[in-house]
Amino acid sequence: MLAEIQTLTKEKEDYQIRVEFLQKYIDKIVNNDYDSELEELEWLDKSYALEKELGFKKVLIKQREQQIKLAEEKGERQKAVYAKMEETIEEAKSAMMVIVGDLEALAKKKKRNQLENETLKGLKLEVDQNTMIINGCYARFENSNGNPHYRGVENDFRQLHEIISKSK
Repeated sequence: MLAEIQTLTKEKEDYQIRVEFLQKYIDKIVNNDYDSELEELEWLDKSYALEKELGFKKVLIKQREQQIKLAEEKGERQKAVYAKMEETIEEAKSAMMVIVGDLEALAKKKKRNQLENETLKGLKLEVDQNTMIINGCYARFENSNGNPHYRGVENDFRQLHEIISKSK
């Protein structure tokens, strides 16, 4: 994350240096006295090409500023998500216990119709799948070594909240 912001900042600074150079160069071309009209037209033609490059570099600067802003916002979002991750994992485990309770209640029922049998199978698959998701999220969280920018932190958070919402 930091490396991405540093790279974008370096690119932005390089573009700004080029923009300053182009502006000075174009000013010199436009404000210079030429010996002939032909020479003046040749230099003005050159300044036209430089102005196009200048405009392009200004767009790139704005683009880099926006990318830096987005990267910083993403970093802040990841920190906020990371701070809530342990609590969310526990909440997802509790939600799974509710689903497991429903599964056990349905399994204990002696007389089940076809729909209930299909529901039971579906719940068993969902419990297995959700357990794997929770365990994977927990393992990545534990292996992050306190790094709130570990890969997939936001996706893990979203998946855990989907599991939580299923129990409600």
